[in-house]
Amino acid sequence: RSSDLPFWIERLQSALDFVHTAEVTPFGRWLAYKSLLSQINTLQCFEEIPRRFPECVTTPIERPIIIVGLARSGTTILFRLLALHPNLFTINTSLFSLGQVTIDDVRKVTSPNDLREKVKISRKKFDFIF
Repeated sequence: RSSDLPFWIERLQSALDFVHTAEVTPFGRWLAYKSLLSQINTLQCFEEIPRRFPECVTTPIERPIIIVGLARSGTTILFRLLALHPNLFTINTSLFSLGQVTIDDVRKVTSPNDLREKVKISRKKFDFIF
């Protein structure tokens, strides 16, 4: 049944149809498919987390910090500086889209704290790459 499918399946199908018929090089097609796969991983992780740990959704966030900005405006350095604070927990969706944290990782953890630790370890690896 289509009601059992995630909300993003139709959009994914449209994107796949477009990539399949677009006039691009094989390398361009590979990049597009790779990008779509990373987005699927991100979506799956963000759907699985509240399913596994409902308390993450019901726990009030008193004062969230949301960072937005134009490219090259310093948002990444601000994010990384805030991530160093021991009382703050940050999540960079790049960890999910680059495959540093996968849906299997989310399914293996037994508590939100385990997930936090996995994200922290992955963030250290990720920061080392850049």
